[in-house]
Amino acid sequence: MFARMIAVTMFLAVALAQETSLRGSVEVEGDACKGQEGWQTDLASRMMKCGVEALASSTSAGSCMAKAQGVSEDCGACLGKLVACGGQQCIKQCCAGSCPDDEVCITCNKDNCREEFEGCAGVIPTYWE
Repeated sequence: MFARMIAVTMFLAVALAQETSLRGSVEVEGDACKGQEGWQTDLASRMMKCGVEALASSTSAGSCMAKAQGVSEDCGACLGKLVACGGQQCIKQCCAGSCPDDEVCITCNKDNCREEFEGCAGVIPTYWE
């Protein structure tokens, strides 16, 4: 529990300053995740892991998500945008990553991150529907 609190504190402290490491430098638009199996498998926990990892290394959250989900780099870049948006816009509502299934967390992500993510990925997470 203490290690998770430290990781979350690091994530909060650096999230705004390290936007590029979360988002990556690749600009992708369209249907990057359409037709790719596994893009939303264990999504919330892998997003948290990749967000923290991106802040602690030179790997972007998008690259981490591409590897974690077994999808293309373009799809991973879209997922990285979702990680960055959630980290910047919804960290409080999502209990710093520990309550991703709470309605307030889901609503925050939908309200703040949906347009950018769906415009990039071309898919909708089932928990948003």
